[in-house]
Amino acid sequence: MLKIHQDFRQLFYKREGTELLGKRYYNLWVLFMILLVTFLAIGFANGSLAYLSKKMSDPFVNWLNVQIPYGKAAEATDIQIELDNNGVAKEKYLYKTVNCHKDYSLEFYNSKRDGFYATPGRSIDLKDTLLHVVLGPKNFIRGEKTFRDEQDLGIIVTERLLDEYGYDRNASYLMMAIYADSATIRKDTAGVVTDTIEYRARDAHQYPLPIRAVVRDLPGLARFAFTPYLYRIIAIRSHENPFNPLKTKNILLYSQDSLENLKVVDAVDTYFKKHEKYSSSYQALPTSLSNADLYSSYKNGYLCNISFLPEITDIKEKDKLYKDLMASAELAPFKGKINRAYDPKPPQNFQNIPYDFISVQFYQLSRIREFKDSLLYPKYNLKVDMAQIEALENYNFVSKLTFIISIVLIIFSVLSICLFISNVLRTHLDKIKMNLGTFKAFGLDNSTIQGIYWKLMIGLTSFCILTAFAVAWVIGNIGGVRLFLSIFQQDMEADEYYFKLFDVTTFVAIALIIIMVFFVIRYVCSIMLKQSPGDLIYNRD
Repeated sequence: MLKIHQDFRQLFYKREGTELLGKRYYNLWVLFMILLVTFLAIGFANGSLAYLSKKMSDPFVNWLNVQIPYGKAAEATDIQIELDNNGVAKEKYLYKTVNCHKDYSLEFYNSKRDGFYATPGRSIDLKDTLLHVVLGPKNFIRGEKTFRDEQDLGIIVTERLLDEYGYDRNASYLMMAIYADSATIRKDTAGVVTDTIEYRARDAHQYPLPIRAVVRDLPGLARFAFTPYLYRIIAIRSHENPFNPLKTKNILLYSQDSLENLKVVDAVDTYFKKHEKYSSSYQALPTSLSNADLYSSYKNGYLCNISFLPEITDIKEKDKLYKDLMASAELAPFKGKINRAYDPKPPQNFQNIPYDFISVQFYQLSRIREFKDSLLYPKYNLKVDMAQIEALENYNFVSKLTFIISIVLIIFSVLSICLFISNVLRTHLDKIKMNLGTFKAFGLDNSTIQGIYWKLMIGLTSFCILTAFAVAWVIGNIGGVRLFLSIFQQDMEADEYYFKLFDVTTFVAIALIIIMVFFVIRYVCSIMLKQSPGDLIYNRD
């Protein structure tokens, strides 16, 4: 075996390496671009799979909402308990928990449109696992991490609702419309009721409903969430509705700042001392709010409690007095800093809430149709909207399809790279046949020649892999995929890049490329070098 001098080896590597790179590094650039496109495609496929996986495990997605017919509303709780306690069915149909909820819309004041508009909402029970997801770290923005108790009168709202309705993102209350029947009660000097005049209010009262928490999103079309207890009392239609402004005897002014509240008290005192009608009958006291107060928001705050003796029983008179007070010069400095508050007094006994839906959370969606066909309809005679079933199945199908496409993409990329490497090496070796024959004639063995070209081609491939990987990672993580998707006017989530390059799939693809390139180089070299030196020198086939 001929021993190669070190200087000759270095010169050989340099000259052959330059030739293999191609004119103006053409081969290098082509291989780099193939690998760059490959890594971008793999990163996008991995990112899409990760996004779909997150959506598949997202309770906002993998819940099946089963509508309860009006005639079966009383059975909803019993069906929910039976399904939730059926361990065999849970294992067979791959569902996790079952809960009930009520869809209900409330009217909130929209300052951008200067009016009250119906807003969809839904109930969430304190024991519902969905509540922990809604108020989890990925969805929670500000406020309290749960409802205070089962009789909480506060609501969870989306930041989108605050923005669309013109509220500050740090708002403490949402102004709800109340159209409850009201009454004017007349009493004699001994305090005995002598007359009650009832009427239906035509104009909505703005009732400040306390905000418990602000979140990014809620399931379905809901813009706010509430406890079942809130629905029970808000659905009372008579003048006994606890949110009826008449139920609050005093005028309550809410402030978030204690010092501000004391200034409000002084301003109220100054106002009433100027008005003889109320100068001797009112009392304005500062009051702090705590987590135990029904009308306090997540920021708590302070009240200026204005009481009257005798009590003002005419709601119209009380409303006019509040408007005059807020329009006065004394209260002008506090405009926008204080709100009117109320003191709801809910009754103690309620019937069960008539739920609209039973919600089933699934681990996986592969058996959701079987769950509908084999359990819900035969046993409980409950029908499910097929569009909802198909939408959930589509999530499951698309995730599997994306995985298959990513595998096919990797195989296609590996084959493309192997074909390119084979073509470059075969063309080059064919061009230098005479030199190879001469080297063999002087005693240079096949394994040495093959080793030289293996190192050159693996070095070229490895360099292109590293640079293409780095460039693809930079493009993906600066939002390159988002920019590409924006061309198609595709809506995207703010914190999603839809790109994930550091993944097992990527490293499997890299390993597969290197292994296949090794075998391609070995095969091409062996085909060329199995010829005799004479055949190579005289180009005899």
